[in-house]
Amino acid sequence: MGGAIDVSPGSIRNIVRNLTGGTGDFLTSVFVNIPSKMWSTEGEVGTRDVPVLKAFYGEVDEVTDSKLFYERKAEVLEAAKQAADRQKLGIEVDYDDESRGLQSLGKAAKSYTKKMTELRKKELKVAEDTSLNETQKKADRKDIQKERAQIASEFNALYYEMKKNLARK
Repeated sequence: MGGAIDVSPGSIRNIVRNLTGGTGDFLTSVFVNIPSKMWSTEGEVGTRDVPVLKAFYGEVDEVTDSKLFYERKAEVLEAAKQAADRQKLGIEVDYDDESRGLQSLGKAAKSYTKKMTELRKKELKVAEDTSLNETQKKADRKDIQKERAQIASEFNALYYEMKKNLARK
């Protein structure tokens, strides 16, 4: 519950970053963020949390994978929509290799989107379920997050495969 002044942790981090620059951001990560994550019950420190390492390791974490899923899904659905709109107007659609590749993923994009929607509904039910204690809710949300990451990863793999096949041509 917010008071007269409500400041989010993200705002504080932005202020520190603006006042101290990259050095302050680095020091905050090393001396505040990493230790607090290590000592909390939230979980483990990943490569995404460690300065410098996150830039070189190249690991795609769950957050990045999900972000890529939504970006690629939008790209696929937009390609299909453009082709359908042109057909409705009687304009000949130029089906180059890339547009064919993107359109080939249209059904998969819709299917994976439906799965993500179902997971979101499941997540909301967990949040509203008064019969579950906070520990169980947290465990259920973590399972849902894993499922979401798996779905995003599967779709991204299909996208990568399509792009790889285009590059071979």
